[in-house]
Amino acid sequence: MTKLRIFETIRNKFAHPVNPMAVGVDWGQRGFRCKQMLGSPGREWRDFVHCANKLVTILKGRLEFDVAGTLFDAEEGDEIFIPAGAVLTVRNTAPTATSWLYGNDGTQGSVGWLQIPDTSAC
Repeated sequence: MTKLRIFETIRNKFAHPVNPMAVGVDWGQRGFRCKQMLGSPGREWRDFVHCANKLVTILKGRLEFDVAGTLFDAEEGDEIFIPAGAVLTVRNTAPTATSWLYGNDGTQGSVGWLQIPDTSAC
């Protein structure tokens, strides 16, 4: 069994306001796709496992991540790496909608997000 790479956060990797095109170019050069998502205040995505390595960058707002039991907050411009196979919960902790970019690399066929307990595709 391969040991998981721990999640990593780079604070303020991208200048404010975050330019989605610049993020897309950066990620593309590193083998990651780039899509945008919007979450309403208080929204939570609980206990997911993804089969590809993920990057996330906050465009506007704030998200709280729980990766394998470790909590951390991410704000505008931060880049978060989440390893394939990690158990993940994401919460929008901002008082308004939060928008962010996310992308996956080509590991394990990049099938995307799978809600636990269905990890058979990983």
